Amino acid sequence: MLLTDGSMTLLLEIYTGDPVAVETLTQETIQATEEIAAKLGVDVGSSVNYREVVLKNGLSGEALLYALSLTPISRLTDEFRDDLLRADIPIGRIMKLHGLEFRRELVKIEKEDVSAKLIGIFGLKKGEYILKRVYNIIHDEKILISIMEAFPGTYYLV
Repeated sequence: MLLTDGSMTLLLEIYTGDPVAVETLTQETIQATEEIAAKLGVDVGSSVNYREVVLKNGLSGEALLYALSLTPISRLTDEFRDDLLRADIPIGRIMKLHGLEFRRELVKIEKEDVSAKLIGIFGLKKGEYILKRVYNIIHDEKILISIMEAFPGTYYLV
């Protein structure tokens, strides 16, 4: 799952056999800091959509994946932006809906101790770990979306 360049939502639906639902924790437009601007290749102060979601099993409600995404607003069509701001649609589905040609560029994969936030989301204990990956969705040779995804390491090591 860490190495896939396909839709994580689809993989989770195949893995669980159930539909996946999106719970939006945070979605707001922020101004790009120096760090975010450098990461996305935009000007400092540019408008960026900041989105945190949890993908959950649509039947049981179990948290499957936590994701944080950063999207430069200036790189979106009006229609794509409107769907993204609706919040409860997975990004992969939005991209498919709009027929965008893109590629995913893996930036890094890590294993790290679980944070207090993710302990609450996944019901883990201190000292357990998560698997995390960061990748960029590239469209027209520019970063359209930068995504960090995290999930409990023990869930998917079958």
